[in-house]
Amino acid sequence: MDYLKRLASVVLGAALLAAEAFGAASPQVSRADLVKKSDLVFIATVTEVGKASFAGVPESARTIIVRVDSVIEKPSAVPVAPGDRVTVRVNDPSRFRKGTRATFYAQGWILGAGLAVREVGHEPIPKPKTAAAATTETGRDVKKIRRQTSDAQLKAQIRAADMVVAGRVVSVQPHTMQAAGAPARRITEHDPDWQEAVIQVDSAIKGTTTNNRALVRFPASRDVQWLNAPKFAMGQEGVFILRLDRVSGAPRALLSGSEVPAYTALRPADVLPSTEVQRIRGLARP
Repeated sequence: MDYLKRLASVVLGAALLAAEAFGAASPQVSRADLVKKSDLVFIATVTEVGKASFAGVPESARTIIVRVDSVIEKPSAVPVAPGDRVTVRVNDPSRFRKGTRATFYAQGWILGAGLAVREVGHEPIPKPKTAAAATTETGRDVKKIRRQTSDAQLKAQIRAADMVVAGRVVSVQPHTMQAAGAPARRITEHDPDWQEAVIQVDSAIKGTTTNNRALVRFPASRDVQWLNAPKFAMGQEGVFILRLDRVSGAPRALLSGSEVPAYTALRPADVLPSTEVQRIRGLARP
């Protein structure tokens, strides 16, 4: 009987250790899923349960205060550093008590006299593991996951593009060509102020060019509707992920006296540094 009691105690202890090590979320939620849904990742120790770290945060059974041990990832605009007290609105308060140390995957909630975040998930850190070791391990995985996610998004972007080239902007001028039969252009408060940049192509990664040149139409306007669209400048070098112009109303353009297709690059990710050439070339392969 004593043997059975001891065996039961060992089994129970092992179960509790497993729950502490993997109780972040259900086993179906992977670290990759947590990272993809989060914009803050940090390691912290719980200092108070059912409390909030600053006025303006609604206290409840689901709010805890943690002391940040290390920051693995955060938006540049979020002021959080080791030693800071942060309020976390957790999913299941029964998993936390004073002294619990964990890696928190979170989204921003309230920024005022302090920082409050909403938990996406967490990974308890077993006591033998140091915060430094957990930071190194998790930081490596987060960086890898972010890179893999970025690669997948970039690959889809390349697949949807009509042309991808590496090169240099050699001229910028106002857009003058208008589609045949199109009415005179009416200026409005959201007018894009179309400009045309000519790119001297050093390497065509996808698609073909005319005389190693490509014409890209872009909005010079700083209106909110066009603010985030890339603005081209003389001498600018990079990798350009282009689509045929289906926006300005004039799908063709004049280049050295000849009509050529006009392209656009309207999202920030459509223009990347020249250092990304080999990465993009690899992702462009079937």
